[in-house]
Amino acid sequence: MAIKHVAECPTAEEFAAYADGGLGGQERDRVERHLVECADCRAALLESAAFATSAQSDVKAPHQRLVPIRWMPVTATLAAAAALIVVVALSVDRDGANPERPELQGLVMALNGSNGTRVTEGRLTGGFLYGPRPTVTRSGVAGEVSPEVRIQIAAIEREARSHPSVANDAALGVAFLVNGDVNEAVDLLERACAARPDVGAYWSDLSAAYLVRATQSGTAADIERARRAAERALMISPNMPEAAFNLALALEHQGNPGAATAAWKAASDLQESPQWASEAKARAEAVGRR
Repeated sequence: MAIKHVAECPTAEEFAAYADGGLGGQERDRVERHLVECADCRAALLESAAFATSAQSDVKAPHQRLVPIRWMPVTATLAAAAALIVVVALSVDRDGANPERPELQGLVMALNGSNGTRVTEGRLTGGFLYGPRPTVTRSGVAGEVSPEVRIQIAAIEREARSHPSVANDAALGVAFLVNGDVNEAVDLLERACAARPDVGAYWSDLSAAYLVRATQSGTAADIERARRAAERALMISPNMPEAAFNLALALEHQGNPGAATAAWKAASDLQESPQWASEAKARAEAVGRR
């Protein structure tokens, strides 16, 4: 069965150019917005990309919807799109790896798709994989996000606007933080914490956002806010690895080597992966030598 190809849908050439990174500005944004809205185009691009990436056929999205088509050519330029559409399908299905934050799982999958892309020095909740410490600029975040990530940010924003909730506000705050919209991220996460002060994950993510804003502003006030938010998260969830990591990071930035060393050692014991634990141990040793 062929899909109904409407005028608003991007052409095959536009999809191919998008997959190659050949679209920029308004054209790129238009294609990304369309992929968020149009399930048929997502499925169509997935099917075409699957031919170009058959060696990776073991990667499957649960309950993904495939629509057989003939209008899109199968070319090598679509190889990069396979991972993108798998991520979109996962976010629509909402059956993520971390059921405690299902609203974040599309974004998690997008950033985890390259074995973990870490955009902030602190840790975010939701299941983001470890990545090397980013080279952080005055913007507070590392580099420009990928098309896959931009699609997920757009999807989270659309869901938050269409279905307002505390959970969606908190997810949008994380999405904005990943995108470098730090003040907006802080506002949304503060709102989520005020509405649901019993959710430790929101406080932990707010701590990470304060740390990013501290990089921008160069003031100590946000570092102190980050410390307090992380401590609040640990009061609610004493074994939360992200909050423990963010607390140690805040103490390190405050220039308190004794407290920071102890906090990094405690954080290393709580980390669920050897990579996060290894960084925490290394930072404990580095701070202890100062």
